[in-house]
Amino acid sequence: MATFAKLKERVQEMNPGCDAKRLEEAFVYAKKRFDGLYHSSGETYVQHVLLAAMNLLDFHPDDNMIIAALLHS
Repeated sequence: MATFAKLKERVQEMNPGCDAKRLEEAFVYAKKRFDGLYHSSGETYVQHVLLAAMNLLDFHPDDNMIIAALLHS
């Protein structure tokens, strides 16, 4: 299961200068926005956006791309 803590840890390992506060603000907003919603796969939408963000890490994205993954619908 993907968690924000794991995502944040991996992002900070790849980019120590990342804006962790902005990432957290985006995640908090996503949790509120997608609360109670489910993706077509059956997982919660919050879990879906976390997995999308985690999958992007292989491409060494910047903060904006990670935030976009967290907020996409």
